[in-house]
Amino acid sequence: MPELRLYTRRQCGLCDAFVDALEAAQPRLPLDLRDVDADPAWRERFGQDVPVLTDATDWVICMHHFDAAALRAAVA
Repeated sequence: MPELRLYTRRQCGLCDAFVDALEAAQPRLPLDLRDVDADPAWRERFGQDVPVLTDATDWVICMHHFDAAALRAAVA
């Protein structure tokens, strides 16, 4: 299974809902959670566009709302 990264932000209700939906759909999915504000390059790239789920190359799988079909396609 490919490495997945989830860029989030503290106190972000949309981010919390995204994580809940992702865990419900794929409970054992290996995931690297990243606070977008922890790195200036991440903040520059994503700004307010969080949450963002990417693969290991930072190709965007989905953002703002969890998309189960996009995740299945990305890990297939």
